[in-house]
Amino acid sequence: MARPTFLLSKGERNSQQEILSTQDIEEHYRMVAGGLYRWDGLPEGCPVDFIESSALFYSGGVGCKRVRGMGNVIAPIKPANLTIYGTPYEWIPEPLRGMMPIASDSEFFRPSNEPSLWLGISTYLNIKPYLEMMSTAMKVLNTNIVALSQPIMISGLPNAPLKGLIVQSELMDGQTYIPVTGRDGIAPEVLDLKATDHTQNLVSTIDWCDARILEIMASSNGVEKSSGISTMETVSGVQSVLQQFEIGLEKRKAWADKVNDRFKMDLTVTAGMGIGSLTSTGSPQDAEQREEEVDDNDI
Repeated sequence: MARPTFLLSKGERNSQQEILSTQDIEEHYRMVAGGLYRWDGLPEGCPVDFIESSALFYSGGVGCKRVRGMGNVIAPIKPANLTIYGTPYEWIPEPLRGMMPIASDSEFFRPSNEPSLWLGISTYLNIKPYLEMMSTAMKVLNTNIVALSQPIMISGLPNAPLKGLIVQSELMDGQTYIPVTGRDGIAPEVLDLKATDHTQNLVSTIDWCDARILEIMASSNGVEKSSGISTMETVSGVQSVLQQFEIGLEKRKAWADKVNDRFKMDLTVTAGMGIGSLTSTGSPQDAEQREEEVDDNDI
């Protein structure tokens, strides 16, 4: 019987301690995406951030249909065919990674022409090039930091009491280790590995990728400078975010209205708390709170 791939021997675990894992780097941006818009009136059991952080994050659109035994279901979709305007005329649900098994001939997977919200491309595919670049930069940064922690090499006889592997292990564990040779050993020679500090350039690359990703997601103005930011750069960045947000909000409201008419639901979408502070919009509760604050100030 083959050993499961997730069971690693001690040697395999030790060999991977120097590897920086970035496979879940997109999880941070999923959480950010989940807070851009606020959805209320979702079907029972549907998480409040499902549409933004799951359906639209990994798929180009989302739809609603009534399934026997499930009721009204919201699911990520892919088009079966398109209208003359490039929107889905018919669509089928697109399974999410790790979704529970559903028979392929189930009513859930049958083509539907119910109301759908189609953005054309998923958020993940939009930001994927920057995620890959950020992942590479982070791994190189990790390598550079390790190289700077041990910028020298000892030249000597292979059988000298100086244990190179022990030195490597102690350094990776973050311990201070002073190598010692016996009196009978040949005096070792210290070689400078000439490790160069590239950390600032790599950190700048990571920050640049982060800024571009958040700008694509309409969650940041994309201006990432420590100093010398002009008024025009700031205005241009904020304008880009607001334009994306407003278009996205109008599309979502239009879809919610169609879903409500078709399925007698009470689906609503408003600005998330973060973007709402920029646009003076947000949920009805946020608006009421702002009105109360204004009244208090008048008093």
